[in-house]
Formats: sequence, C-alpha cells, structure tokens
Amino acid sequence: MKKLLVLVTFCLFLMPAAALADNVDFSTLNVGGGTGTWSWGGTGFTLSGNSGGLDIFVSSTGGGGVLFDSVLSWTSGASSAGSGSILANFAPGGFIGVSQDTSVCSADCFVGSFLGGQLLDSGAGGLVFESTFVSGDLNPDLLAGLGLPTVPTTYNGVFSVNLIVGTCPTTVGVDSVQPPPNQMCGTFTSADLSLNPAPVPEPGSLALFGTGLLGMAGFLRRKLMSR
Repeated sequence: MKKLLVLVTFCLFLMPAAALADNVDFSTLNVGGGTGTWSWGGTGFTLSGNSGGLDIFVSSTGGGGVLFDSVLSWTSGASSAGSGSILANFAPGGFIGVSQDTSVCSADCFVGSFLGGQLLDSGAGGLVFESTFVSGDLNPDLLAGLGLPTVPTTYNGVFSVNLIVGTCPTTVGVDSVQPPPNQMCGTFTSADLSLNPAPVPEPGSLALFGTGLLGMAGFLRRKLMSR
C-alpha cells in the first residue's frame, strides 16, 4: 500500500508541474527610457495605468525578446477601503492588456481581466498594486514566436507594478480642471505580468488515470490478503 501512495503522490506532483512549464512573463524594464502614468480616484473608484511607449521584455521557457515601443495598460475593478498597509481592495473585473502595432502581435499581445487585487503602501512615497489573479488570452503569433504551443491561448497569472506617487494634473487642454480631493496620481517604470496556461479539464485522461489507480489498488489489496 505504501508503494501505491508513493506512486499516487508522484503522479499528482507531475500534473501541476506540466501546467507550469510554458510560463510567459512580461516585464517593463524602462528599456526605452519612457515612464508610465497611473491614477486612482480613491475608495469606490478604479485604478488605471498606461505605460506609453515602454519597451517590454517578454520571456518564456521557449525563448524571449523585446517588444519595442509597446503599451501595457490596465483599469482595475472598483475599489473598497482596506486596512493597515492595505490601502484598498479591488473587485474582479476591469481590463489589462499588452499591445504592439507590429508583425509580432498584430495589435494585441495579451488581453485579460482581473479577478481581484490590492493597493499596498510600500513606504517612502511608494505604492504597489498587486492583482491576486489575472486571466486572459495570449496572441497565438506571440506564442509561436516564443516556441510555445499555440493552443491553448488562455493563460492565468499575477500582475504587480510599483507606483511612484506624484502630483495629479490640474489642466486638460485649455480648461483648468481640479482633480477629485482623494485622487492619487503618479508614474511607474517597472511592472511584471507573469502567466501560465490555464488548466484544461481532460475528462477522458482523468477517467483513465482514475481507473488505473483503482486497478492498482485492487491488485495490491488482493496481494496483501493472499499473504
């Protein structure tokens, strides 16, 4: 019976390991010298950001490269008040995307949404926006360029960006506009979006796997009883 338990543990360990093999990471390393901007209206509002023309480094188990002059943009779900070092919690929803108008992705490299998030006080005038979970679709051409399977395209993961608190703009065009009293704004130069293929249920494979385990259990049980 111990042999059976060891085998089951080993098989269950291999299943999630396979799912994590084809990871894809987007990192804005400020390669091109650009600076992204962000804003948040306070409790009840969304938090939005746009990298402008940052160069984004994309890497995976199959390879990597730089997506020149790309745009990372996002808008979170609605926020609610946090406590302690957590300034706000964010509801599911919103949008996050990586785009590049070149032949690499032909516009959208990744399009997804948030399943939650938090705004944390990192001290020294800085904040960290972390999404507990992101789900969306990667461009098949990008996956192929990274040497990864083009199916599935649905990936899950996490998003984190370090926010520098600055001064909110007070002028839009020629009209003077005062920002909301609780609004916060600033810049960012680094962000990371780490993705893995979403688990795909395979009923046939799971059934076969379970049948095999039951058969082995019965065989070992009969062998033990015959002693």
